[in-house]
Amino acid sequence: MAAARLLLRLAGRLESANFLQSVCGLLGAEQGPGPWQAHCSLERGRLVLSSHSFPGASERLPIQPGGSRTELTTTRGVDVAVAVILQSSDQTVLLTRRTCTLPISPNIWVPPGGHMELDEEVPVCRPNQETR
Repeated sequence: MAAARLLLRLAGRLESANFLQSVCGLLGAEQGPGPWQAHCSLERGRLVLSSHSFPGASERLPIQPGGSRTELTTTRGVDVAVAVILQSSDQTVLLTRRTCTLPISPNIWVPPGGHMELDEEVPVCRPNQETR
């Protein structure tokens, strides 16, 4: 079995995140309205997340662009953001590259995603051309 790529620092111990486990509650997301602070680091190719500061941790990964988180979100009308990273059994992860013309976080690799406008309904999930 492959080594865990996502670890949670809970009560000072490193623990592997279960594939079916939501890490949001473990990182404090169930403690009332956000925003919630999470600390992260890259250790030997593994992402480590914690709700508390720990040696070597920062509030953003070195590969994430700088800038005020408050400034980025309060001026854009973003209420909630979620990223899900799936890794296949052959260690493959699907990423997309943001276009270089975007005003926020241009030209970086990110998990695939999108957004919905206020008047849009939740779409029916169906396979799209990219996943075939």
